[in-house]
Amino acid sequence: MVDPIRKAQIGLVTNSAGPGSPVARALVACAQELDLGEFFDARMSGISRRR
Repeated sequence: MVDPIRKAQIGLVTNSAGPGSPVARALVACAQELDLGEFFDARMSGISRRR
């Protein structure tokens, strides 16, 4: 295969007091810089149209 498409679903869970580990803090910091609201709104509209 040449340039196969790779897909993986991931989840991120941290406790409500805040991320404790350095990796969790880095992931939260990166996620806060992205426009995830727009991304998830687009994904959810696609799901709700299928129903």
